[in-house]
Amino acid sequence: CYAPPESAPPVTLRPAQETYGCITFGCFNNLAKVSSLSIRLWSKLLHEVPDARLFLKSKALACADVQEKFRRSFATYGIASARLDLSGLQPQTGSHLQMYSLIDVALDTAPYAGTTTTCEALWMGIPVVTLKGRGIHAQNVGASLLSAVQLGDLITETEEEFVQQAACCARNIARLAALRAGLRTRMQRSVLCDGARHTARLERLFADLAAAAPAEASSLGGDTAEVQ
Repeated sequence: CYAPPESAPPVTLRPAQETYGCITFGCFNNLAKVSSLSIRLWSKLLHEVPDARLFLKSKALACADVQEKFRRSFATYGIASARLDLSGLQPQTGSHLQMYSLIDVALDTAPYAGTTTTCEALWMGIPVVTLKGRGIHAQNVGASLLSAVQLGDLITETEEEFVQQAACCARNIARLAALRAGLRTRMQRSVLCDGARHTARLERLFADLAAAAPAEASSLGGDTAEVQ
């Protein structure tokens, strides 16, 4: 369940590319999640959309050496340093969220997907494209979050599909504008922000566990007596 911060600024309704003249993809996840797979995926996307830029923001990127490391990583895939915008941590939550206005489409990390960062992007009206993993929750949380706000078409199964969906989404200015205008309301009305529903489900689970406990304890007690 996501509880939006009270300091969140209003959504900037105009898509970033209309303001800055080019498509901007972005990711504000912790750099520990930016794997070699993520860099390969995003590089493929930048080749698919040759006039686009990539904006990465994370605490560690305040360090010049870390920035240089990432520029070299992208350079191995033929991505020029000039196409990368790298930024460190913002001091306040409000200013951090405001920076989503600078991007058109957010890119999820893989195989370890984002959680809070994905929710923040959606809250600021920015669609997120994710690559669905295999089996474990950490690889599929992006898919769960997008399903909750009815953006299932942005859940991809392969690297090629990820690239194509991200490119298609970024080029659809009408959809980007509509998402900026309506995604926050959609999110508020979804299960993703329904704390009361989540709490009620948890309470029912606890009640079921409590009801089952006496019978289970009695069964275990009999076994223990025999062992003694």
